[in-house]
Amino acid sequence: MSSSASLYSFGGGLESQVTLVDTSAYGTPHAVVSFIRDDMKNTKILSETDEVLYSVSTDILTNAYTTVHRGDVTSGTQGGSEPIKVAEIKRKDLREDRIKFEGSSSSVKLSKWLHGSNGRCPVSLDWQDRSYTWKSNSARQIALYDSADERTPIAWFQTSRKQTLEGTPTLFRALLALQQEGQEILDAVVVSLLIVEYKLRWKEMKFRNADGRNTFQHYF
Repeated sequence: MSSSASLYSFGGGLESQVTLVDTSAYGTPHAVVSFIRDDMKNTKILSETDEVLYSVSTDILTNAYTTVHRGDVTSGTQGGSEPIKVAEIKRKDLREDRIKFEGSSSSVKLSKWLHGSNGRCPVSLDWQDRSYTWKSNSARQIALYDSADERTPIAWFQTSRKQTLEGTPTLFRALLALQQEGQEILDAVVVSLLIVEYKLRWKEMKFRNADGRNTFQHYF
Protein backbone atom coordinates (compact mmCIF):
# COMPACT_ATOMS: atom_id res chain seq x y z
CA MET A 1 0.00 0.00 0.00
CA SER A 2 1.51 3.30 -1.05
CA SER A 3 -1.23 5.73 -0.13
CA SER A 4 -1.91 7.00 3.38
CA ALA A 5 -5.38 8.34 2.58
CA SER A 6 -7.22 5.50 4.31
CA LEU A 7 -4.96 5.33 7.37
CA TYR A 8 -4.99 7.25 10.62
CA SER A 9 -3.16 10.34 9.38
CA PHE A 10 -1.71 12.80 11.87
CA GLY A 11 -1.97 15.47 9.23
CA GLY A 12 -5.59 14.70 8.50
CA GLY A 13 -7.55 16.12 11.41
CA LEU A 14 -7.48 13.16 13.78
CA GLU A 15 -6.52 15.16 16.86
CA SER A 16 -8.62 13.02 19.21
CA GLN A 17 -6.56 9.95 18.35
CA VAL A 18 -3.13 11.49 18.85
CA THR A 19 -3.24 11.01 22.61
CA LEU A 20 -3.88 7.29 22.17
CA VAL A 21 -0.42 6.71 20.72
CA ASP A 22 2.55 6.68 23.09
CA THR A 23 5.01 9.00 21.39
CA SER A 24 7.56 8.95 24.23
CA ALA A 25 9.60 6.07 22.81
CA TYR A 26 9.57 6.62 19.05
CA GLY A 27 8.07 10.03 18.38
CA THR A 28 5.01 10.96 16.34
CA PRO A 29 4.04 8.56 13.54
CA HIS A 30 2.94 9.58 10.08
CA ALA A 31 -0.10 7.30 10.27
CA VAL A 32 -1.72 4.68 12.50
CA VAL A 33 -3.98 1.67 11.94
CA SER A 34 -5.89 -0.11 14.70
CA PHE A 35 -6.75 -3.69 15.60
CA ILE A 36 -10.39 -4.45 16.36
CA ARG A 37 -9.11 -7.32 18.56
CA ASP A 38 -5.68 -7.54 20.16
CA ASP A 39 -5.31 -11.06 18.76
CA MET A 40 -2.57 -11.90 16.28
CA LYS A 41 -4.50 -14.88 14.87
CA ASN A 42 -8.03 -13.51 14.58
CA THR A 43 -8.62 -9.81 14.05
CA LYS A 44 -9.34 -7.02 11.60
CA ILE A 45 -7.03 -4.08 11.02
CA LEU A 46 -8.89 -0.83 10.51
CA SER A 47 -8.37 2.60 9.01
CA GLU A 48 -9.36 5.91 10.62
CA THR A 49 -12.86 5.52 9.17
CA ASP A 50 -13.06 1.90 10.39
CA GLU A 51 -12.60 0.60 6.87
CA VAL A 52 -11.20 -2.93 7.04
CA LEU A 53 -7.69 -2.85 5.58
CA TYR A 54 -6.78 -6.43 6.55
CA SER A 55 -8.66 -9.49 7.79
CA VAL A 56 -6.79 -12.08 9.86
CA SER A 57 -8.39 -15.44 10.55
CA THR A 58 -7.31 -18.84 11.86
CA ASP A 59 -9.18 -22.09 11.26
CA ILE A 60 -11.14 -23.25 14.28
CA LEU A 61 -10.67 -26.97 13.71
CA THR A 62 -6.86 -27.25 13.82
CA ASN A 63 -5.83 -23.73 14.91
CA ALA A 64 -2.88 -24.21 12.55
CA TYR A 65 -3.68 -22.10 9.46
CA THR A 66 -3.72 -18.32 9.69
CA THR A 67 -4.75 -16.38 6.59
CA VAL A 68 -4.19 -12.66 6.02
CA HIS A 69 -6.41 -10.94 3.46
CA ARG A 70 -6.21 -7.38 2.21
CA GLY A 71 -9.78 -6.17 2.61
CA ASP A 72 -12.85 -7.42 4.47
CA VAL A 73 -13.57 -11.10 3.94
CA THR A 74 -16.96 -10.81 5.62
CA SER A 75 -18.28 -8.18 3.21
CA GLY A 76 -16.56 -9.75 0.21
CA THR A 77 -15.30 -6.52 -1.33
CA GLN A 78 -12.56 -3.97 -0.91
CA GLY A 79 -13.23 -0.83 -2.87
CA GLY A 80 -15.40 -2.80 -5.27
CA SER A 81 -12.99 -5.73 -5.62
CA GLU A 82 -12.64 -9.08 -3.92
CA PRO A 83 -10.37 -9.34 -0.86
CA ILE A 84 -6.86 -10.46 -1.79
CA LYS A 85 -5.03 -13.16 0.14
CA VAL A 86 -1.71 -11.63 1.17
CA ALA A 87 -0.26 -14.59 3.06
CA GLU A 88 -1.08 -17.94 4.61
CA ILE A 89 0.85 -19.16 7.64
CA LYS A 90 0.94 -22.87 8.42
CA ARG A 91 1.98 -23.78 11.95
CA LYS A 92 3.37 -27.27 12.46
CA ASP A 93 4.08 -29.19 15.68
CA LEU A 94 6.88 -31.46 14.52
CA ARG A 95 8.16 -29.61 11.49
CA GLU A 96 9.01 -26.01 10.76
CA ASP A 97 6.27 -23.42 10.20
CA ARG A 98 5.72 -22.38 6.61
CA ILE A 99 4.38 -19.30 4.83
CA LYS A 100 2.93 -18.69 1.39
CA PHE A 101 2.70 -15.19 -0.07
CA GLU A 102 0.38 -13.64 -2.62
CA GLY A 103 1.50 -14.62 -6.11
CA SER A 104 3.65 -17.54 -4.95
CA SER A 105 2.96 -21.04 -6.25
CA SER A 106 4.26 -22.79 -3.13
CA SER A 107 5.02 -22.15 0.52
CA VAL A 108 8.49 -21.71 2.02
CA LYS A 109 9.91 -22.35 5.46
CA LEU A 110 9.14 -19.41 7.70
CA SER A 111 12.81 -19.20 8.70
CA LYS A 112 13.72 -18.39 5.10
CA TRP A 113 11.80 -15.13 5.43
CA LEU A 114 11.97 -14.33 9.15
CA HIS A 115 15.39 -14.90 10.67
CA GLY A 116 15.37 -15.43 14.42
CA SER A 117 11.58 -15.69 14.89
CA ASN A 118 11.75 -18.13 17.80
CA GLY A 119 9.95 -16.00 20.34
CA ARG A 120 12.54 -13.29 20.84
CA CYS A 121 13.88 -10.20 19.12
CA PRO A 122 15.68 -9.15 17.01
CA VAL A 123 13.96 -10.70 13.99
CA SER A 124 15.10 -9.73 10.50
CA LEU A 125 13.39 -10.04 7.12
CA ASP A 126 13.96 -9.14 3.48
CA TRP A 127 11.36 -7.37 1.35
CA GLN A 128 11.68 -5.74 -2.05
CA ASP A 129 15.49 -5.97 -1.99
CA ARG A 130 15.78 -4.30 1.41
CA SER A 131 16.40 -5.68 4.90
CA TYR A 132 14.37 -4.84 8.00
CA THR A 133 14.63 -5.80 11.66
CA TRP A 134 12.07 -6.04 14.44
CA LYS A 135 13.54 -5.01 17.81
CA SER A 136 12.04 -4.69 21.28
CA ASN A 137 12.66 -2.09 23.97
CA SER A 138 12.73 -2.49 27.76
CA ALA A 139 8.93 -2.27 27.87
CA ARG A 140 8.69 -5.17 25.35
CA GLN A 141 7.28 -2.83 22.70
CA ILE A 142 8.41 -3.96 19.27
CA ALA A 143 9.48 -1.67 16.44
CA LEU A 144 10.59 -2.28 12.86
CA TYR A 145 13.75 -0.66 11.51
CA ASP A 146 15.23 -0.36 8.05
CA SER A 147 18.56 -2.14 8.46
CA ALA A 148 20.24 0.61 6.43
CA ASP A 149 19.23 3.21 9.03
CA GLU A 150 18.41 1.91 12.51
CA ARG A 151 18.19 5.29 14.22
CA THR A 152 14.40 5.59 14.03
CA PRO A 153 11.78 2.89 13.37
CA ILE A 154 9.52 2.82 10.34
CA ALA A 155 6.74 1.09 12.32
CA TRP A 156 5.96 0.08 15.89
CA PHE A 157 3.22 -1.79 17.70
CA GLN A 158 1.30 -0.67 20.77
CA THR A 159 -0.79 -3.30 22.55
CA SER A 160 -4.35 -2.61 23.69
CA ARG A 161 -4.60 -1.00 27.10
CA LYS A 162 -7.10 0.04 29.71
CA GLN A 163 -7.30 3.60 30.92
CA THR A 164 -9.80 5.47 33.06
CA LEU A 165 -11.25 8.51 31.34
CA GLU A 166 -13.48 10.80 33.39
CA GLY A 167 -14.07 7.96 35.81
CA THR A 168 -15.00 5.44 33.13
CA PRO A 169 -12.75 2.42 32.43
CA THR A 170 -11.93 2.49 28.72
CA LEU A 171 -10.20 -0.09 26.55
CA PHE A 172 -8.11 1.38 23.74
CA ARG A 173 -7.43 -0.68 20.65
CA ALA A 174 -4.03 -2.07 19.80
CA LEU A 175 -2.30 0.22 17.30
CA LEU A 176 0.30 -0.09 14.58
CA ALA A 177 2.09 3.23 14.12
CA LEU A 178 3.70 3.88 10.74
CA GLN A 179 6.15 6.23 9.16
CA GLN A 180 6.03 6.79 5.39
CA GLU A 181 8.40 3.92 4.58
CA GLY A 182 6.35 1.57 6.73
CA GLN A 183 3.21 2.48 4.81
CA GLU A 184 4.91 1.69 1.52
CA ILE A 185 5.56 -1.93 2.59
CA LEU A 186 2.44 -2.35 4.70
CA ASP A 187 1.82 -5.96 3.65
CA ALA A 188 5.25 -7.00 4.92
CA VAL A 189 4.89 -4.95 8.10
CA VAL A 190 1.50 -6.45 8.96
CA VAL A 191 2.35 -10.08 8.19
CA SER A 192 5.69 -10.01 9.99
CA LEU A 193 4.16 -8.20 12.97
CA LEU A 194 1.43 -10.83 13.33
CA ILE A 195 4.03 -13.60 13.42
CA VAL A 196 6.63 -11.91 15.63
CA GLU A 197 4.14 -10.58 18.20
CA TYR A 198 2.33 -13.93 18.35
CA LYS A 199 5.57 -15.81 19.00
CA LEU A 200 6.63 -13.33 21.68
CA ARG A 201 3.31 -13.75 23.48
CA TRP A 202 3.43 -17.53 23.13
CA LYS A 203 6.89 -17.67 24.68
CA GLU A 204 5.88 -15.32 27.50
CA MET A 205 2.84 -17.50 28.23
CA LYS A 206 5.02 -20.61 28.40
CA PHE A 207 7.39 -18.83 30.77
CA ARG A 208 4.54 -17.71 33.06
CA ASN A 209 3.06 -21.20 33.09
CA ALA A 210 6.43 -22.74 33.95
CA ASP A 211 7.00 -20.14 36.67
CA GLY A 212 3.57 -20.89 38.10
CA ARG A 213 4.31 -24.60 38.26
CA ASN A 214 7.62 -23.94 40.01
CA THR A 215 5.89 -21.73 42.57
CA PHE A 216 3.25 -24.41 43.15
CA GLN A 217 5.90 -27.08 43.68
CA HIS A 218 7.75 -24.81 46.13
CA TYR A 219 4.83 -24.98 48.53
CA PHE A 220 4.63 -28.79 48.57
